[in-house]
Amino acid sequence: MNRSRTERPIPHDPLEWRPQVPLPTKRPGKITNPILEPQWEGVRVLVHYDSEGGEGGGALLRLIDDEGDDATDSEPLVAQELLTAVTAFDCVLDGFLTPQATRTGEGTFQGTTWNVSGRLFLQPRADVDVIGPPEDPGQAKVAFVAVDVLCLDGQSLLDVPLLERKRLLESLLIVSDRVRVSPWTQPPLGGWLLTWKSAGFRGIVMKAANSRYVPARQTEEWTLVSGLQKGRT
Repeated sequence: MNRSRTERPIPHDPLEWRPQVPLPTKRPGKITNPILEPQWEGVRVLVHYDSEGGEGGGALLRLIDDEGDDATDSEPLVAQELLTAVTAFDCVLDGFLTPQATRTGEGTFQGTTWNVSGRLFLQPRADVDVIGPPEDPGQAKVAFVAVDVLCLDGQSLLDVPLLERKRLLESLLIVSDRVRVSPWTQPPLGGWLLTWKSAGFRGIVMKAANSRYVPARQTEEWTLVSGLQKGRT
């Protein structure tokens, strides 16, 4: 069941879309076949990319935050790297502008493998240099961390199951210093929980693998479980 933050139907223009949000909770919900990812802190944005939408036929990129404001000029270095990171003709991405990725090294994962039991593992990219957190956390660079893809090459993916969208996302971006893809896993959380807690994440987001994306909605198929730093899981 979805709980609407707005009574409006889904706008036809993707520039009017706003992020779907999880339902906050202190305990994990009963989500069938969940996908688990860390709770990112920062500015939630939708990235709108068109390889031929700019002046003179060049690429066009816009970062629209969850209030509908254009945040492109606020992070020009991120925008510049995104212009060369997207491998699609056009797309809409969901993600966060955050220094967490460059402080912790999280998000340098690209590609997946499956073991004989069918368990999913994310594999780190060998060509991305990950350094430790800076002495002054305020010096950390802001990066864009992608968590979802909503449109790809002119096709809406809103009705495509989340697991398939995640797989499409993994091959859509060339990971760099300021462009990352959020790590994710499926139960058991195991070592990932320890890694995310030690990296300073304060919660995890559980999303049904079969869930669809409804812009500007709060859904019980996505839950935000807070309190990792207090020992709750």
